[in-house]
Amino acid sequence: MQTNKMPATMQPILETERLILRPRTMEDLDHVTTMNSDPEVMRHIAPVGTAFMSMALRRSPVSGARATGAHG
Repeated sequence: MQTNKMPATMQPILETERLILRPRTMEDLDHVTTMNSDPEVMRHIAPVGTAFMSMALRRSPVSGARATGAHG
């Protein structure tokens, strides 16, 4: 397992042969929306990742602040 990659957000990226765990980015929005719209997936996930929240992520100025570490 590789854990030595650190993006600008200082969140580690964990990588194995079959899986990469990393912070979400705006490029993930379509995949997250698809996942959040699938009832079979969502029955296993607490109701915090709705399609509405996916759209809010797209419009949120905070998502840009997270990426740069800037606020305000």
